[in-house]
Amino acid sequence: MRIIGSGALSADAAELVEDLEHGLPALTDHYSGAEIAGVVRSAASFALARNALEVEARAAGRDVQPRDRETQAQVTAADLRKSLAEVTAMAGRRESELVRRFETHGVVRASSKHAVLLDEMQRFIRPSPAGGPPRVESVLLTAAGRGAGVTAMGAWAAAEAMRAGSVDYARIVTSVDLASAADEAARCGALVEVFAEAKQANRAVIVLDDVDRMTAGIGPSGASAAIVATLRALLREPLPRQVGRGAPGMLLVIGTTSSGRAACTSLEGVFDAVRVAPLVCTAAEAAAILRASPALGLAPEAAAACAACAMVEGTTIGVKPLLMLASRAEALVAWEASAEVKGFGEDKVARQVAVMKELVEEWRLQEGAALDSCAVF
Repeated sequence: MRIIGSGALSADAAELVEDLEHGLPALTDHYSGAEIAGVVRSAASFALARNALEVEARAAGRDVQPRDRETQAQVTAADLRKSLAEVTAMAGRRESELVRRFETHGVVRASSKHAVLLDEMQRFIRPSPAGGPPRVESVLLTAAGRGAGVTAMGAWAAAEAMRAGSVDYARIVTSVDLASAADEAARCGALVEVFAEAKQANRAVIVLDDVDRMTAGIGPSGASAAIVATLRALLREPLPRQVGRGAPGMLLVIGTTSSGRAACTSLEGVFDAVRVAPLVCTAAEAAAILRASPALGLAPEAAAACAACAMVEGTTIGVKPLLMLASRAEALVAWEASAEVKGFGEDKVARQVAVMKELVEEWRLQEGAALDSCAVF
C-alpha cells in the first residue's frame, strides 16, 4: 500500500496490486516477503530501463510517444507481470524439484510389499488433528538392494503432503546443498539452517536425500560423529506448542539411503523408524512399474513383454535400473527405425523386447562383475 501511495505505480499496476482475488496478492500467494520484494525491485528495474531507452531515443532525435514526467518512470502492470516470470516462488521451485525426482519412476503398488510401504508413507504425512500436540517425526527409507527408488519414494511422499495441503513447506535437501560447507562444523551449521527454515512454516516436510553422504566423515563406520550427533539432536528438538485452535505444528523428516550398511551402523537409532523399499521380484511387478512410468508410455503388451524378459526366475532388479534399461531399449529401437537400420522389421514390440533382453543380460553380467570387484576390497 505504501507503493501505491507513493505514485510509483501506473493506474493499471495499482489495480493489479489491489485486486485480491485475481491480482498480485493471488499471484504471489506462496511468495515469501523477500521474494515479493524481489518482484517489486525487478518491476522497478524494467520501468527504469524503459525510461532510459526513451531518453536515449529522444536524444537521438527519434519519435517517442510523449509522456509527462510523473508517469514516464512508473511501474506498469506489464512490468509486474514480467517480473513474476523472472522471480518465481521458492515454494513452487521446491515442489517442482520434488516432482522431478519421481515423475519418470513408477511409484506404484507393484507388490504387496510396495503397497504396504506406500500406505505407511501416506499415514506418515497425514496432518495432526486440530488441538493436538506439535509433532516431530522422522523415518529413514533404505533399500533392499541397488536402485530400489528410495529417493523417488521420499520425494513422492513429500509432494503428496504438499498437494493434499498437509504441509505448507516441502523441500528436498541433497549433498549439493551442503557442498559450500568447507568442513564438518560448516555442514553442521548448514543442517541447522535447513531445519530452522522449515520450522518457520507451521507444517513442514524435509527429504534428506542420501543422508549417509551428508553425514560422511572421519569417524566410526565412515561417518562424522559431529554431524550425526547434530542430526540426531535436530530430529529430537520439540516444536513450540501452538497457541489457539489452529493446526498444531508439524515437522516431518524423510531420510533416504541406498546403503543398508549405513542404515544399520552410522544411522542406527538416528531416525524414529526405518523402512525398506523392496526390489522388483516378478514379471508382474516389473510390468506394473513399466506401465506406470509416464516417461516410457509403453503399451500394456509391450510393458508385459519387456518385463518378462527382464525377470529371470529367482532374480531381482531395482526400479531404477529396470526403467533405465527399458528407456534405453526404447531409444535404441526408435533410432533404428529413424535411421532405417538394415534388418529392422515392422514389429516394433518384438524388436524392443529383443533389445531389452540383450541389455538386461549385459547389465546383470556387469553388475555381477562390479560386486565381485567390491568384494575384493
